[in-house]
Parts: sequence; structure tokens; C-alpha cells
Amino acid sequence: MTEGWGFSRANRRGEWSGGDPTKYALDKEISVFTREVLQNANDQGPEDDGPVEVSFQLTPLTGSDLAEFKEAIDWDELYTHLDTVADMDKGHGYRRYLNRIEEEDELLLLTIEDRNTTGLIGSDDDESSNFRALVRDVLFSSKPDEGTSGGSYGLGKAVLWAFSGVSTVIFNSHLNEDPDDFNSPRLIARTRLPTHRSEDGDTIYQGPGWFGHFDEDDDEIPRSIWNGEAEDLADALSISRPAVSGTSATVVGFRDPTAEEQPSVDDLADDILEASVKYFWPAIHFGDLEVSVETPDGVREADIEEVPAIHPFVKCVDERFEHNDELDAPGDIATQEIPLDIPDRYDGTPTEDGAVTLSVGLAGPDDDEELVNKVAFFRGAGMVVRYWDRDRVVLGDRDFYATLVCGRARAWGNGGPTDADEDIEMFLRAAEPPEHDKWTSTENLKDGYKLGGPTAVDGLHDDVTESLRKLVQQSRSRGKLGPKRLAKRFPIGRGSSRRSDSPTPGRVIDGDTTVGFNNDTDRWEFSGYLEPTVDDHHGWSATVTLRRMAEDGPTEDFIPVVSIQPDDLSVGHGTADGKGNLEADETVNGIQFEGYSETDPREGETRLEVEGTVQLGGDD
Repeated sequence: MTEGWGFSRANRRGEWSGGDPTKYALDKEISVFTREVLQNANDQGPEDDGPVEVSFQLTPLTGSDLAEFKEAIDWDELYTHLDTVADMDKGHGYRRYLNRIEEEDELLLLTIEDRNTTGLIGSDDDESSNFRALVRDVLFSSKPDEGTSGGSYGLGKAVLWAFSGVSTVIFNSHLNEDPDDFNSPRLIARTRLPTHRSEDGDTIYQGPGWFGHFDEDDDEIPRSIWNGEAEDLADALSISRPAVSGTSATVVGFRDPTAEEQPSVDDLADDILEASVKYFWPAIHFGDLEVSVETPDGVREADIEEVPAIHPFVKCVDERFEHNDELDAPGDIATQEIPLDIPDRYDGTPTEDGAVTLSVGLAGPDDDEELVNKVAFFRGAGMVVRYWDRDRVVLGDRDFYATLVCGRARAWGNGGPTDADEDIEMFLRAAEPPEHDKWTSTENLKDGYKLGGPTAVDGLHDDVTESLRKLVQQSRSRGKLGPKRLAKRFPIGRGSSRRSDSPTPGRVIDGDTTVGFNNDTDRWEFSGYLEPTVDDHHGWSATVTLRRMAEDGPTEDFIPVVSIQPDDLSVGHGTADGKGNLEADETVNGIQFEGYSETDPREGETRLEVEGTVQLGGDD
């Protein structure tokens, strides 16, 4: 028995491949990489058996460690193929990375280690198993629970190779149930290269190659390495894992494909942790998933508390069973059940109509506004499919955060899902495209359901928007822009407070305003009160604008302000370029004002925006 690389051979008259086509189907961003690998791991978790645990391990190899790795993986043979590909027209990326390894004498490994999952089950010859779907096949997916799992296209695994500078991934797995003839661990590697010739030009290789052991029956494609031999090899490759069920996937030569300068290990760790919480907080919050990142400096956990932008969404989910139906003050949560009627399955299996839960929270002055006015869509997979921007429904100070809890997730914290929840879970899964970033009309939806599937999905979005509008909006005649809205207009970049030596960014003005449309004059009218947030100042100013809103959110179209009047005539005031301007000296600590726009026959929706500057007191 020997170990080594084996490559599929191509027929001279057959199809040539320019590389793995699946890697072009997904955006090459660290957040997308994190989403996809966590989704794959989360999908393999056994039911009712504790959380899935995923560890991202960033390991820079240098010196003797790198030399040992190269010897163990038969680098010389792999390099022969990489070098040939690097000389091809589309091989410049491989050449740059190979040169970088030689120049820096460093190779970064990223190992994604999951625990409490099934492991790579199935023999090397099985036609359907998660081993074959991950290691052998392209565009095949094998998931243990077809209703809840996050993916169904087999594209998510492509990010592993897309983020490898040498298109190579090593798998090391402990199975939850070993086959009769073998014992865990199980180890095998795969590279995905374009079709290329051998050095002498006599042999054409299709592109894919595997590292494993050869026996008498297989002289081309190696099989998995098992038992103690696999354990020893994993040690030499620096990819050992604990003897618990699960799989480690090691991306050889991990890098950000979109970056001209590669981020540091610490920056990569930050990006992975942030993306883990941003997209998997439902699974983390409900105890289904635990994520950590390990670097040479230590281990860090994915902690919802460390990502303030997520906190309002967690509050929406936690309070969704209180069934309030009004939003009166910041921090209030209101819930609506939105009916969802879905068609029967294409094979004739009937489905039950049900509902999804929209939970909306009115934003407060201390809430992080990174994801303000967005709706987090998720189902039983525990991954946020989309943060849907609904900024266009906001009038006045009614900023919000919302969650749309669907399918099996709807019952989390309150018993088990209903039959209707189960049917909606499967329906929405079929409505996810390969990127798993929205619910829309897909081939899976059309193939799996009778007529009406796309209409049901579109109707769901319309119903969410209408429900938000009823909860969030006030009538135009009494639209209010209170302190919170003003506060959110003065983060860094929207307002400033200055001394002569250095800027001090932050919230600098508070206040309370009203804005509404006058149907008699066809003008927008506004009034309010503004004040600086500091007592010691050398003067301050504010600019008022009216931004027009469109179906998809704010536009770059402003309704010109033609009049603005303060109650204190010592305050400078006027209009210029369609903006209302107020300017006060150090003796003025507050301004009452009113104004109006030019005529606006379109009416529609608009939003009052304020920008301000305060000249701070103190020594110059």
C-alpha cells in the first residue's frame, strides 16, 4: 500500500476544463466563505444531540513545520501539476501564489473543524453519501435532513477550493459510526485544477486529483487513508483533530482571493468571527451552534454580545411570543402572524397552509444602526438568509429592526413545529438560490411544487412590507422626527464637533421635530427644536434637508427647502442649494424653527435629515 497523488486522465478528443466552474458561482468574500462552511457543518449535525461545534484554525507553517508538511503531502508531485497549470494562459494566479510560498517560506492553513456532526460517511465507491458529495462529486449535495438543511445545490463546498491558493483541500474525519473494515480517522485530499498535460506532454489530465492510498485495484484514483496511518499523517500535516465525530477540512494556502495585500491572521480571525455572528446568531442564540477561531495567539469564541448590531434582532426573537401589536416607544416589540399559503408538492403530496412570524422592534437611541430598518429572514437552518432593507417604510423617528421567523424556527422556545411549519420550511428551502441569500423563484421551487410557488414567495415579501408599514409608519400629518432620529443623523461622517486642533466625532445635536405633507399647499412642512449636546461650545450650526424615498429605500433626490425660520432672530438662517441652514453663536443653546419645501405634486414619501456641527469650547 502506498500513498500519493492520482489524477483523472482525459481523452484527447474529450472535453477540456478550464477549472472548477462552481467556484465562480459565489462571491469570493470572507463573509461568504464563513457563511457557506458554517452552513455545511450545521447541516451535518445530528438532531437532539447537542450543538454543532465549529472551530476555524489559522496555522501559518514556516521552516521545519512547512518542510514536514510538504514531505507528508508529496508536495513535489503536486507541485509538478501546479507548475504546469501556472504556465497556462489562465494560470497566472497559481504562479503568483507559488512564487509567494517560495519567497516568504510560509504557507497558511485554515482548518475548519466541526464536532458533533456525522463525519464523512460512505465508502469510496458509494454513489450517494456525504463523503462522495464533498470529496468526489461536483454539484451534488447529500444532506441528512432535506427539510431543514441550509443547502441543496452542492455549491457551498466550492468556497473551500476557491480560497486555496493551490486549489487543494485536505479532509480528516472521525465518523459517528465506522464501517466494518475500517476505523477512524479517515483522511483524503483533493485538488481541483484545469485540464493540463504532463511534463512530457504525453498525458492529458482532466484536472481533479486526489491524495490517498493506492491498492492493486486502483492504479489511477487513490482511496481514503484510515486508522493509525491516517492519524500519523494528520500529525505530520499539522491537522490533527480530537477523536469525536466530525470532519476537519483544511484549506491549503488559504488567502483572500479579492485582496491585493493579504490580511493578517488576526484580521482574518476578526472577519470570520463577525460573519459567524452576523449570519448564524439564530443558531448560536438557541444553542444549536458554537463557533470559535484559533490562531497562534489563542482561541476566541463567536459571541453575540460582541456584535452590537445583532442585539436588536435577538430582542425581537426573544419577545415574539408576547403578542403586542403596537409600537409606541423605542424598545417596544410588536408581533404579527403573516399567513403563507403554499401550493401542493409537484408529486401530489398535499401541503398545509400556515404562517410566519414577523417581530418588529422600534429602535432606540443607543441601538447600533449598522442594520437599522432591515428584516432578518431565517428558518430552521438557523442562518440569516437575508437582511432585507425596508428603509423606505420609515417616516419620522420610526426606525426599526425586525425578524421574520419561518418554518421550524417559528416554534423555537415554544415547543415543536406544526405540520404547516414543516411544509413551509421545505418550501422556503426550495425558494433559496445557490447563494442562499434570499427567497425567490428558483428551479427547485418550480420543479418541486405545483403552480403558485413564485407567486406565494412574492406575496410574502409584499405582506411583510405592508405589515411593517402599518406598525412603523405614522400618518404624514403627524410624522415625527424625535431625538433618536436626530441622534442617528450625527454619527461619524454625518455631523462633527470641532476644536481648532483636532476633530471630536460623535453625536452633537439632539432635538425633536415634526414633518408632514400639507395637501392644501402641496408642500412638505416641518418644525422642531434643536440643541447641542454639550454646554461648553463656541457656536453651532445645522442643515435640514428633505430626501425623497423610493420603493427600494432612500434616493439621491432631495425636495428643495425654500423657507426656514427660527424663533430667535439672532440665529442666522436661510436656504441654499435646496437646504435649510441654521447658525447660532455661543449664547444660543436651543433653536425652535419651522419651514417648508417647494411645491411637490408627487407627494409620495420623504424623510427629514439633519446634519450639524458644534464648535467645542476649551483652550484653542
